[in-house]
Amino acid sequence: MATESTTAAANETTRTFGTSRLDPGMYALSAKVGSLPLKMDGKECLFWNAWDRLSHSNIKEIEEYHVDGHVYVTEADKVQIEGFGTRELLRDLLKLHGKGVDPFAATWFPYDWGHYEDVVVHSFFVLHDGKIVEEDFTFASFYPLVLERPAFYNEDPLAYKRQYYVEARECYWYRKFYMETMAGQLMVLRSDDTPLYYFERPTHDLTPDVTLAVLTKLYYLLWVVIPVLGAIAFPSLRFVMAIAAVILLGLWALVCWRLRRVGEK
Repeated sequence: MATESTTAAANETTRTFGTSRLDPGMYALSAKVGSLPLKMDGKECLFWNAWDRLSHSNIKEIEEYHVDGHVYVTEADKVQIEGFGTRELLRDLLKLHGKGVDPFAATWFPYDWGHYEDVVVHSFFVLHDGKIVEEDFTFASFYPLVLERPAFYNEDPLAYKRQYYVEARECYWYRKFYMETMAGQLMVLRSDDTPLYYFERPTHDLTPDVTLAVLTKLYYLLWVVIPVLGAIAFPSLRFVMAIAAVILLGLWALVCWRLRRVGEK
């Protein structure tokens, strides 16, 4: 029976995460992940079979670069897993499970996307039991697409109120991620203007700085004008006033030079 299901699943075209950026929001593992085909110890099986066996085993080591696939060394025996893409997915979910997180009860939020060598990597933070438990969980572009949006995203007119509630919840967790986690703070501080979701990258208003710089320059320029007017009013002091004007003009030039970068981004 399992073999027939595996064959049927293998005949279908399995969608992958691909190279396109996912829409922001909440995702959950699809129930379809259980029917993904694998090979365990050389025999065809389903993802559920391998998950059920390995998630209840005490895994000591994972030989990821084994010629015949991934080999899990447990206390009881060794388990060999084959199936490109799906075996990597199984490995990553088992590692998350090993941290005490049930990936099938978790919520996934995409926040970054980019190329790494020949692979596109999709980055997520993971919510479990009301807290962010993983800041940077990645799915490669060749992984089977096992995440799906909640049912109310399917344009159900009766679910519009719940949709607003969920969008507010998404906004809450994205903002918490950007403000309270290391990975989120690094996203905010990046200089490449990568998109942030439900969060505005802080900008510095340069208007007060530019205004202060202009007023400072005018202030020192007025001091240059005073000895010029003094020389006109008191011709006998013209030489002294000229020296004072030159000194103040040099001071004004120095102030202008120091303030030359005010207003630059």
